Amino acid sequence: MLGRRREKLCGSALVVSLFVETTSFAQAPPADSDIDAASEREPSDDAPAEVVVHGERPQPERRVTTTEARRLPGAFGDPFRAIETLPGVTPLASGAPYFYLRGAPPGNIGYFFDGVQVPTLFHLALGPSVIHPSLIESVTLYPGPYPARFGRFGAGIIAAESAPPATELGGEASVRLVDAGAVVKAPFASYRGYAAAGGRYSYTGTVLSLIVPEIEVSYWDYQALASYELTPDDTLAILWFGESDFLSEDRAGGVTTLYDTEFHRLDLRYDRKLGSGSKLRVATTLGTDHSKLEQGRVTLGSRTAAVRVELTAPLHRAVLMHTGADALLGRYSFAVDASLDSNLSPGAAEFYRRSLGARDDVTSGAWLDMELLVSPGIRLEPGVRVDLWNSGDTTLVSADPRVLAEIDATKSLTFTQGVGIAHQRPSYTIPLAGVQPVLGDELQTSLQASSGVRLRLPEDVTASMTVYGAIQLHLTDAFASSRIFNTDPLSTFLSPSNGRSFGLELMLSRSLARKLGGHLSYTLSRSERTFGPISTPGPFDRTHVLSGALGYELGRRWRAGARGTFYTGFPMDVAYPEAAAAPPRTAPFWRLDWRVEKSWPLGANGSWSVVLEVLNTTFNRETVRGSCSAYVCKSEIIGPVTVPSLGVEAVF
Repeated sequence: MLGRRREKLCGSALVVSLFVETTSFAQAPPADSDIDAASEREPSDDAPAEVVVHGERPQPERRVTTTEARRLPGAFGDPFRAIETLPGVTPLASGAPYFYLRGAPPGNIGYFFDGVQVPTLFHLALGPSVIHPSLIESVTLYPGPYPARFGRFGAGIIAAESAPPATELGGEASVRLVDAGAVVKAPFASYRGYAAAGGRYSYTGTVLSLIVPEIEVSYWDYQALASYELTPDDTLAILWFGESDFLSEDRAGGVTTLYDTEFHRLDLRYDRKLGSGSKLRVATTLGTDHSKLEQGRVTLGSRTAAVRVELTAPLHRAVLMHTGADALLGRYSFAVDASLDSNLSPGAAEFYRRSLGARDDVTSGAWLDMELLVSPGIRLEPGVRVDLWNSGDTTLVSADPRVLAEIDATKSLTFTQGVGIAHQRPSYTIPLAGVQPVLGDELQTSLQASSGVRLRLPEDVTASMTVYGAIQLHLTDAFASSRIFNTDPLSTFLSPSNGRSFGLELMLSRSLARKLGGHLSYTLSRSERTFGPISTPGPFDRTHVLSGALGYELGRRWRAGARGTFYTGFPMDVAYPEAAAAPPRTAPFWRLDWRVEKSWPLGANGSWSVVLEVLNTTFNRETVRGSCSAYVCKSEIIGPVTVPSLGVEAVF
């Protein structure tokens, strides 16, 4: 949201609650909503701005606040990392920011910031997200089916919106053991304009070089946004952000690049208020990406240009329409370092050229979402998206219908239903900037369905239960194909499979923004992959995933919290495809995180604090890979991966 806001903040606390864009038929927030909880609690003097991180309206159990993200042990103050505590989310490994969502791999999840697709959301290893938390107003998890305006992803969507404009000069800064970051915000031109800029720089390499001098690691990111009101109805805005990650190792044969990726996005937009609650947005996005594979021997890059038009209009007091169209032109490049070409096998070089080679792709589409108030207690959200995919001589067409329903049985009991179809071009399991496989003859296709119930309990406690199922066709999941074909994941990542997933999600929560708050989430799930006659569990099929957190305001500006995580093991690699139906599993894992914060006033409305946080304070080791021969199984165990964080944060 880049429009201006002139309201003065009251004290040092600001509460922002986000719901679906409303017209005169919009329902009042439910009794368990964050806005109600916030108005009834007694916040501490230094309570940070509360920003809602929520699920789509028919699934409001997917909701936490930025206050929760900052206070959630193991999240390191990052709203995106709070997503991993929600039901349906299955981690790859402890602390790793990427995860499977309802059985679908990370590469099938779309990441967006203010409507702009983000190629990769997190920095390398256990680094933070590439967007500074102070610039984020809301983070939404759509586990599926998701709104048609996003599209082109086979699983769910994680979408962030920028924070509202500042009414006066202010910002935020932090210094931690591994990085430092800052954001500055200010209005200008008598509040007709607003600008904000921020970024983060990691000095991990300097610290790590004292311990492991042969390793070089670094990352940085930046964000800038500005808006200006030409008239009360016309606004121009710009959003510019990017990041870089680098990891190398000095070996006997020289320096080897292990990870190297970078991307930049520039979004220009024009917003027009059309009257009667209608509004129009026209935007153009330019991007450039690159990543290096095969220890730096192969460089993949892209230059993209995208346009989108979005229109929101109330058609009736009980009908709200969202519609639009977009198009994306991508020019993809491929290069092999001449000095290293001899070290790359001819087969590998040909594989890269065939599956990731240079080309021009064009994708265009149109979408329509409707919000219908059938009766005071029944809401429907039908939608459809149609896309045209073109790459070289290949042209494909897809249609993605969806419908969501929410029924209030009583004031405290709500039922939700959802079903939809989603399409996506072939993808790699882990999203990397500039790495976009060729289109191929088939799109990945998923049929998603869910049914849930939500119960609002006394003391602002919410309980929810959701049952979901999904069928996946032509799925490109490298971790699954490598197990079947017993090869490196990269060499088989375009080997398609069919699959299915189903599960039960439970959650009991009370906002961590309260003096005493926490949550307990549990997922019972099963995912499967089928390659012809061979069927196998999904690569990170963890039957049980349990997460719990508890935080308490101790008084005198002290706060402490703890978080526990438990999940069962995933299937091991096997020597023969026949053994893939019921492979042995790795050992289960659990860990305990904790966080302690002490804050002091800073000026009239600001504060500064010292935060000590530890991920995996129990020093537990974890199995990250397992393989079995005909006679014995071996496990690759790492750790303990324990991450302490001591930082100083200031809000002014």
